[in-house]
Amino acid sequence: MSIVKTVNVSGVVLNGALVEYTINVTNHGPDTATNVNITDVLDNKLIFIGANGTYTRVGQTVNWTISSILNGESYIINLIVKLNGTGNISNVANVTGTDQNNAGNNSSNGNDSNITVIPSVDLELRKTANVTKTFVGRFVKYTLVVVNHGPDIAHNVTVYDRLESKLSFVNATSSNYDPVTGIWFVGDLSMDVSATLVIIAKVISPGHIINVANVSSDDNIRNSSYVSNATNRTVIINASKVPTPLDINTTTIVVVDNKTGKVGVPLNLTATLTDDKGKPIAGMPIKFYINGKYIGTRYTDVKGLAFITYIPVSSGKFTITAEFQGRTGFKACKVNGLLIVKGKGKDNNNDKDGKAGMKHTGIPVVLLIILLILLTFVSRIRKRN
Repeated sequence: MSIVKTVNVSGVVLNGALVEYTINVTNHGPDTATNVNITDVLDNKLIFIGANGTYTRVGQTVNWTISSILNGESYIINLIVKLNGTGNISNVANVTGTDQNNAGNNSSNGNDSNITVIPSVDLELRKTANVTKTFVGRFVKYTLVVVNHGPDIAHNVTVYDRLESKLSFVNATSSNYDPVTGIWFVGDLSMDVSATLVIIAKVISPGHIINVANVSSDDNIRNSSYVSNATNRTVIINASKVPTPLDINTTTIVVVDNKTGKVGVPLNLTATLTDDKGKPIAGMPIKFYINGKYIGTRYTDVKGLAFITYIPVSSGKFTITAEFQGRTGFKACKVNGLLIVKGKGKDNNNDKDGKAGMKHTGIPVVLLIILLILLTFVSRIRKRN
């Protein structure tokens, strides 16, 4: 039996990297090898990630048992580890415990591999802004966060973030940030430690403001997803000129209430004017129409409400139209509602039961009572005579 162990890297390797070992066990015969045991004791600077085949692991010792290897055949194991220390790392694998006599046929040449590991860091830089759209003269807040994901200490970490020409620097939360060069000196960062910088700037020109931040250190930076992800380090803000009333064209919504009335009885026609977010718009003229005939204009109050008094002259169904013809900064809008007018209403002298009361004759009630008494008195005198 022979065993050969190789590694997919050579020379100097960065700490924290993933490494793959390949173990090739070959049976040189002449018989079939059964119950073959392969053992690999990992260096303390290696973290076991995974392997193929059926294996058991206790601490840093990984063991495979192969039921049989035919004469002239090989069994290949792929072992994945993560580097977790610096310096020289030697790793040895051995074949033990076959059922057959393996004397003189177990080669130790090539069953170990050596690599040299140097310190490395994995720096992540994230940059965000408090707005994506703004106006000239407004302030923008940028937040930068740099994190060292290790595995070693990052020395002399430096972030470069020079503000775009459309921005004017106001202040920053660290005195180690130079707005002229755009350099923020962070210093040393241990593993899983972060540092934060907030920059306040004023927008002085309109247009797209693109800012990209970058990070460096004196150490070897691994090319991880954190480093290669430029999206997290890029912020784009669209700055517009200061708006004027003519630049604003707010959508408006007018709502007219459906009404039911009676001929000759006054009623209030109402309409409400709001923007597209439901906020009332005050002081705006609303024109009212009945079946297309203009009946008057009223202005909205602080609640966006406008109303006009209307006296129906005939029964039937009519269309109420409320129209806002627009103003500077506000779009025009118009809406229709329904007015149903029934016949004449009840006489104001109707009693509670709805029965008709005494009809007005123009003569005071007291005089009618006196006249009735006199007529009764005269009638009695005539009967006596």
